[in-house]
Amino acid sequence: MALPTDYQLVTGFRYRCLPSCGLCCYTTPAVAPGERDRLIRLDPAAPLLETTVGWAKIASRPEGGACYFLHEERCGCHAARPATCGEFPLTVHVGERVQVSIVLTCPGVDLTPLMGRGTGVPLGPVSSDFRSEMKFVEREVEQAQATGDLRWASQRRRSVERRLGRDGIWQSEEEVRARLRGTLAEMVPEELLHEEPPPEEEPLESLPMFQDPALGRVAWRPHTGGVEFLSLRESGGIARHLGVFASPTRSPGLDAPSRSLLLGYLRYVLERDATIGAAYDHLLEADPALPEEVVAEDLTLIANQVVRLAVLRRALTSDRRGELSVNDLVNGIRATDMDILDRPTVGLRL
Repeated sequence: MALPTDYQLVTGFRYRCLPSCGLCCYTTPAVAPGERDRLIRLDPAAPLLETTVGWAKIASRPEGGACYFLHEERCGCHAARPATCGEFPLTVHVGERVQVSIVLTCPGVDLTPLMGRGTGVPLGPVSSDFRSEMKFVEREVEQAQATGDLRWASQRRRSVERRLGRDGIWQSEEEVRARLRGTLAEMVPEELLHEEPPPEEEPLESLPMFQDPALGRVAWRPHTGGVEFLSLRESGGIARHLGVFASPTRSPGLDAPSRSLLLGYLRYVLERDATIGAAYDHLLEADPALPEEVVAEDLTLIANQVVRLAVLRRALTSDRRGELSVNDLVNGIRATDMDILDRPTVGLRL
């Protein structure tokens, strides 16, 4: 079953992989049936975790450590790396189509184009900066086509449409977007939503991370005192506790460019099929509501998270106060984006 591939969310962005970053290697990448033999030939001891038939994942080191193949910030299987590694910072979601988006947590992606999204400014073609990553996307889509995963994802999405339709709450992806595009400015927070303390401490391997120019890779987690920042070792475990910072209850305000950036980010998140797929998934288990209501609440929470983490990241490295700048908002987006992309969806993430 051939599904169209949409690269619209990649247009207008520039990208340059930063040396000694390695942020993308703190994961357990999927390995397709045709890829595993290359990895085993490269390293017979490679720890491959079996998943579905023929598929596996490369185990990461315990306690939040990096992928088995990362050694001193360098990939030990670069020539044989799986498509899921080679396509980063691109990410693929399958529902009624194959949609390619960008993981904006990656510090090598220039976020400036977010400010022009939705304003009528031409975004131009997909940059040649992503040429190599797009080839891996094509390979991964071909693999998913061969294994029937594209057909499964499309059929599941249609079954959810039928189920929500029977409940009288179905709205298509484009209908949700059309209803919400004009309301995003209302989601920019002044008073930040209250966060409940975490019921228990999360394991290190599940923590969201970002790359800081001065501190390197930093993980964060909710704490009874606010938010705790810490750095993790490549081999696993905590390298350094960076501090606990009280979570702000009020936004310090955004200057005009940073406000434009936040609105551009909310537009970008709304255009992702994964965002609306997460709302559909929520509705399968929750009380009936319209998808647009679930997505609106989701975007409000995301806007709060971006502003909160922008404030906290600034406190981590600076004593500066006052309105949040564009750079502050960039830091908030980078600390947020990968985590929201990891949420369940009725579609399939390749």
